[in-house]
Amino acid sequence: SNQQEDGFVGIDNRAAGATAGRLMGRFLGPVRGLIVALTETTQARDSLERRLGFDSVINREYPDLRILPTLETHGDAGRTQHVLRNVLAAHDDIVGLYFMGAEAHTPIEVARCLKATESRVTIAHERTPSTEAALRRGEIAAVIHQDPGHLVRSAVRILKAKCENRTTLASQERIRIEILIAENL
Repeated sequence: SNQQEDGFVGIDNRAAGATAGRLMGRFLGPVRGLIVALTETTQARDSLERRLGFDSVINREYPDLRILPTLETHGDAGRTQHVLRNVLAAHDDIVGLYFMGAEAHTPIEVARCLKATESRVTIAHERTPSTEAALRRGEIAAVIHQDPGHLVRSAVRILKAKCENRTTLASQERIRIEILIAENL
């Protein structure tokens, strides 16, 4: 069904994950290795959809890269440190880190302490003070961002149009995916 006709307003997390996958593959180049995927919980729909999108691109386009099962942090710094330290100790061929949760602050801080982002490509979601600072420091390569303000304005426009029995411009209501790197903050 056409999501626009249904009045759907939301973030396309599968496309955001696929974007992260494409960037990861391109930034890594022709290397062989493992990618660690980290999130607060695999039960969250946004993380699940991002992982599906990420996997679809990596598995189809980058056969030398393999994504490990998603590690859950439950938003807890101690647990994040535990799972990240363990996975880094267990595998010496980790080339990428994918922070697919909505809040990357904790994994960024833990990864800095463990020096986990050094010589690895790291990609996160959501523009926050924490992800901006990590981009500036060169700890993460890119941030995939979708503007929540646009989401709210779009929902209001669609509801208003429905009340007034008129249509909205679909292209205006699509929530764009922005790719942020240190140079375009």
